[in-house]
Amino acid sequence: MPIIRLYCNISDWEPDFQQLLQCLCRIQKDEISRLKGILTLNDFKLSVVGRLLLRKAVSSSLSVGSNCLTFARDSRNKPVLVKPARYEDPIEAVSFNVSHQGNIAVAVSAIRYQQHRVNGAHYEEVVNSIGVDVVAFNCIKNTRDIVKELFVYKPFFNKEEWIKILHSKEPLKYFCRSWSLREAYVKATGSGLGTNLSSLKFRQLEEAEDTDIVCQSTRLVVNSALVDEWVFEQSYLEKNYCVCVAIKNYKSEFGSDYRQNRQQNSNTENESRREKMFNFQGIEIDSLLASVTPLREYTEDQEEVFQLLKLFF
Repeated sequence: MPIIRLYCNISDWEPDFQQLLQCLCRIQKDEISRLKGILTLNDFKLSVVGRLLLRKAVSSSLSVGSNCLTFARDSRNKPVLVKPARYEDPIEAVSFNVSHQGNIAVAVSAIRYQQHRVNGAHYEEVVNSIGVDVVAFNCIKNTRDIVKELFVYKPFFNKEEWIKILHSKEPLKYFCRSWSLREAYVKATGSGLGTNLSSLKFRQLEEAEDTDIVCQSTRLVVNSALVDEWVFEQSYLEKNYCVCVAIKNYKSEFGSDYRQNRQQNSNTENESRREKMFNFQGIEIDSLLASVTPLREYTEDQEEVFQLLKLFF
């Protein structure tokens, strides 16, 4: 099973009481408790959908029912998988991540190691860790003086990248792409706020021109040294968002290093197939609900949902 990449746009989703009940009965009760601190209805909907996407993505990676999964939180508050029991160490079985902003929620998931056959040949697929971040191009509201608005983020970039942002034809888009690279990398490493973001230098060698293109040529430099064990997939979602997937030590069915293999086999049928594989798959709310199995009877959560809805209505 290749990397699962899913996204959902909630801009037209106006859930009623019953649909929210159906959503929440598919989420662990400890995760429902975390929703109580959310301040806006849009963020609430994004958080709910993000959790549903994550259950669908991980269950697809493991080829198990979504109701077989149990998540917990590690010491850094990062979600980890503790079940299904058929894996000796579920935490080491799969890597996954989720992100949301604006009206978009995304989730990625991948088996850390697996063997399979493609066209009669044996291949290994390896993913040590994975992270994802989505950024809305309207994250900066005042675009009349975009350079001034972006200045607050200057300490998080090295000098070379900051100059490229300021001199780009579209500074806001370039900034969003650069920021998503940092966030995806930090989330994949699990280092969080302990990472010195200005020590990271991303060399972006190309830029997607439409939603069907996935750029994979960006390189990471840390403290002046090229870090070649990371692959970054950058693309647009519905033209108003950019998304980045950071993958450590990725080996795929296309060769021991798909980045090198891509350069050697450009303009081939394999290339077209690969681009389709790396695109995010959009899913509607109704389809998402249908694909995630309830964990309990929805009536058990009526009082809790009522208390949550009082915050927004």
